[in-house]
Amino acid sequence: MSQLLGRLLGCCLFGLLSITLNSQTSSSIKVIDAQEQTPLLGAHISLKDLSNNQTEHFMTNMHGAILVNLSSPQIADIRYVGYETIIDTLEVGEQKIIELAQGI
Repeated sequence: MSQLLGRLLGCCLFGLLSITLNSQTSSSIKVIDAQEQTPLLGAHISLKDLSNNQTEHFMTNMHGAILVNLSSPQIADIRYVGYETIIDTLEVGEQKIIELAQGI
C-alpha cells in the first residue's frame, strides 16, 4: 500500500514539474522600416522581465525578428541606428510587429 502511495505521489510531482517547465510560451517581435515595410536586420531589443526586473538583450535576425520563450510580460526597448526608439510591452505568447520610422 505504501509503495502504491509513493508511486502515486511521484507521478503527481512529475506532472507538476512538467507543467512548470513547460509554462513558458513563445513570443516574437519583428522590427520593420515604417516607410519601406522591410525587415531591419540587427535591431537591438532589450527585454526587461516585470516579474524579476532582469534584462536580456537580443539582435534581430535577417528577417528583422527575435523569438523568445516568456513566462511573464516584458518591457521591450527597440533601437536601430538612424531610427526612432520604441518602448512597448510584450505579453506571453504575443507576436508583435514594430514599425520604426527613420529619425531626423
